[in-house]
Amino acid sequence: MGGTRLFAALTAVVLLVAGCTAPIQGAASPDGAAATKQNSPLTLQEALGDPVTVDFCSMLDFAEIGKTHKVIGEPQRSMDRCEFTTNVGGSTAHIMFGTPRDHAADRLGGMMAEPDAGLPRGLRLFRTELAGRPWLYLRFADDTTLQVVGFVESRDPKTETDLVPELAEAESKVLPGVLRALRSPSNVRHVSYPEKSFGHVDACRAVLTDAQVNAETGKTFAGIGPLGRHDCHWGEPWNGPFDVSVEFDTGKPLELRAGATEETIGGRRSIVEGGDGYCSVYTGHLPVRDGRAGDIEQVTLYVSSPKGCDLARTLANAAWPKLPAA
Repeated sequence: MGGTRLFAALTAVVLLVAGCTAPIQGAASPDGAAATKQNSPLTLQEALGDPVTVDFCSMLDFAEIGKTHKVIGEPQRSMDRCEFTTNVGGSTAHIMFGTPRDHAADRLGGMMAEPDAGLPRGLRLFRTELAGRPWLYLRFADDTTLQVVGFVESRDPKTETDLVPELAEAESKVLPGVLRALRSPSNVRHVSYPEKSFGHVDACRAVLTDAQVNAETGKTFAGIGPLGRHDCHWGEPWNGPFDVSVEFDTGKPLELRAGATEETIGGRRSIVEGGDGYCSVYTGHLPVRDGRAGDIEQVTLYVSSPKGCDLARTLANAAWPKLPAA
C-alpha cells in the first residue's frame, strides 16, 4: 500500500485491478484494413482497445527488462497500470507503467518531444522531472498518453536526487516491450471483471458527484481522471494539488498502523489514517483471483484539506454505500 499511496500523491502533482479477473486475448482485435493503417498515426483506442480493461503488465517484456534491471518479486497488475520492483543504484525502486490519459496538450504544456526517439506512426516521447522524480510519456495521435514513472525507497532526499539519472534509465527499459505490444492489438491482453468487481465502478461518476465534493470543500472543481475510470481527482487540473481523490486499486490488505483507526463507515470496515492537513479512508473488497497471491481489490479516498479526517469521513460515508457489495 505504501507504493500506491506515493503513486497517488505523484499523480496529483502531475495530474482495483480487478479482483477475480480472467485474461482474454485480443480485445482490441484488428480489422481487415489493419494492414493499410501501418503508416497512419496511431491512436490509443486503436492500440489498446477499451482502456478500462487493459492488463498493462501484458505490454511489458520482463525478460528484456531483467537483462539490465532484475525484477524483484512478482509484478503487480493494477487497474490502471503495472508496477514492478527493481534495484537502482543499490536502492529498491518501484516503476509503474500505464495510466492512459487524454488532454495531453494541456498536461504536457511546453515540453519538447525527444527529437531522436525514432518512434513509429506518429508516436512521440516526452521526458520531464517533477517532484524530484523522472517521468516518461508516450503520446498518441489522439492527444492521449501512457506514462512511466518510478520512485526510490529512501528517506534521504539527496539519495533520491542522486539516483534520478539511473532511475530514468531503468524507466527507459520499459519502452521496447511496450512498442512491440503496440505493433499488434492482439499483443495487449484484457481482463474481464466479475459482476461485483470494483473494476466496473466509474470513480468520477458512481461514488461521488462534483456537487457533493464541492459542497463539502467549498470549491468548484470538476472530477478528472485517467481514461480507465478507476481514479478520480477533484483539485487543480494537471499540475496542481488535489483536494479529494478516489482511487481503486489492488494490493495486500492494509494493516492497521500506529496512529490509524479501524471504523465502520458507510456500512463497510474502513481504516482511517491522517496527519497535518491530509487524511485517507480505505476499504477492501474481493480477492484478486488472477493476480498476486493475497491481493484484494480496494479503494482509498484521499483528502488534502484543513478539515482533514472529518471531511474524509463525511465523503466516505456518502461514497461507500454506492460500492458493490462483497
